[in-house]
Amino acid sequence: ERPKVKTVLMKVIEDPTIRSLELLRGTLDIVVNDLPYDSIKSFEKKGFIVVNTNGANYSYVGFNCRKNPLDKKDVRRAIAMAIQREEILKNVIRGFGREASGLISPENWAYYKTQNPPYNPILSSEILDNLGLVKNDKGERFSLSYKISMNKVSRFVGEAISENLRQIGIRIDIQTLEWGTFYDDIKKGNFDMFSLNWIGIKDPDAFRLRFHSQMAPPFGFNRGCYQNPYLDKLLDAGCGELNLEKRKEIYKDVQKILSEDCPYINLWWPNIVVVANNRIKPFKVPSDGSYIFIKDLEIKDHS
Repeated sequence: ERPKVKTVLMKVIEDPTIRSLELLRGTLDIVVNDLPYDSIKSFEKKGFIVVNTNGANYSYVGFNCRKNPLDKKDVRRAIAMAIQREEILKNVIRGFGREASGLISPENWAYYKTQNPPYNPILSSEILDNLGLVKNDKGERFSLSYKISMNKVSRFVGEAISENLRQIGIRIDIQTLEWGTFYDDIKKGNFDMFSLNWIGIKDPDAFRLRFHSQMAPPFGFNRGCYQNPYLDKLLDAGCGELNLEKRKEIYKDVQKILSEDCPYINLWWPNIVVVANNRIKPFKVPSDGSYIFIKDLEIKDHS
């Protein structure tokens, strides 16, 4: 089937303010997941089309599971307990997302609902005390470097998480890096903690690529070098199983283990937010926010 638009011009506009201005001026027709969250309602009030729908992409904080004390799952869980996901989602993401319980979203056939470690900084502190990670004279237990990109939202999220962890005595040294340097470090496993998104996850074999011990750098996406031999067996089984119901049971167990071991802090599944001018007829977008829908866009005839 041929596309319904004759020509598509893709523009790369790095500055979010300029993106917004070009959309307002009419030199852009549509922006996909690339406008500041606090500007969306303003565009809606001005009569722009705003499509805001549940997304399947996944935002998270990754741990270096080789580094002491992050090599202990109880420490990782204690850190997760200190993060105010709901408040950050409300105040930074402006509610454009859902609190995530894992890598795949509820719309995925293999999804199994698990529970995040509950927000409880008092219990978090008790766990760390019991592990011998007590505060020193400066009120600090230990310090961690936390790498983030220069993206404005990433910086705000990083600052909020840093403040959350300071409250329980963990000093966070935020390293804000330009994208090339940041991503190169993440791919090499050169970090204590980092924030990123996974995009376009559809098949649950994504768990194997990200959490199997053989997928550690430089071979795969297990950048935190998390290891669990039993999980490896499940992931291998899931990769080779053809029966859908049997696969679903395997990935149910996978999600239970990952929820317990906490190699990532689950943050949220960001919404897919598309803003367009009224030249464009109503449209639908895929849950991963891919641009495939552009082929079906139609321009209204104003002749």
